[in-house]
Amino acid sequence: MKKLMLLIVLSLITIIQVSAKTNTTFTGKAVDGKDIIELYNNQTVIDGKSEFEYEHDGARYLFSSKKNLELFKSNPKKYAPAYGGYCAWAVSQGYTAGVDLNTAKVVDGVLYLNYNSSIAAKWSGDQKNLIKKANSQWPDLTNN
Repeated sequence: MKKLMLLIVLSLITIIQVSAKTNTTFTGKAVDGKDIIELYNNQTVIDGKSEFEYEHDGARYLFSSKKNLELFKSNPKKYAPAYGGYCAWAVSQGYTAGVDLNTAKVVDGVLYLNYNSSIAAKWSGDQKNLIKKANSQWPDLTNN
């Protein structure tokens, strides 16, 4: 019975997360509170600070500096990760999954994240086609 209840709760949480369009890992913070500008520009995982916070698409982004905050505010669509920060490979397969921020990769000016390094390698192996698939899947995943 406990296992069934846990499965139901996890299913509901997944539905709630996807309907939010941005992966906030239950905290309300995008990319786990890390500085998205550092992730985008350098693929470096650096903690953001609460004094440099900005809300975009229902999620709070934190930044390590005022400079990075202002850069994001000037063009959030450029810096925000594809597919709301969910695993790009998973989205290409029709579902969402969490990410390891160390898999960050910018392709044609878009930041993609993946579940882990193994999935990131799969993603890189057929990136062009998987991006097309994910782009076509994403609207259905966010319109539940």
